[in-house]
Amino acid sequence: MVKKSLLLVYRLAFWLTGIIIVIVLLTALAVQFLLFPNIDQYKEKIATFASNASKQRVVIGNIKADWQGINPHLSLLNIDIYDAQNRPALQLKNTDLS
Repeated sequence: MVKKSLLLVYRLAFWLTGIIIVIVLLTALAVQFLLFPNIDQYKEKIATFASNASKQRVVIGNIKADWQGINPHLSLLNIDIYDAQNRPALQLKNTDLS
């Protein structure tokens, strides 16, 4: 009786681990092949989010996405942050996010 219960627990753990691995792999593949190639389409949404968070106008010139090992990596190029008079207050040429 104990052996059957233990065997059931092992099988359940095996299948749950397999399901979790498949979900993680599918998520990574979706990021790699759906999000990263189209990351430039989200540039305005990211700039709008940053503008709302900082209460300043933010403009992003270019955005690139790739992997550094198993970590996603974003490079934002030519970020302009404007002051209240709509003048460039801060210009960042290259910002890396990991």
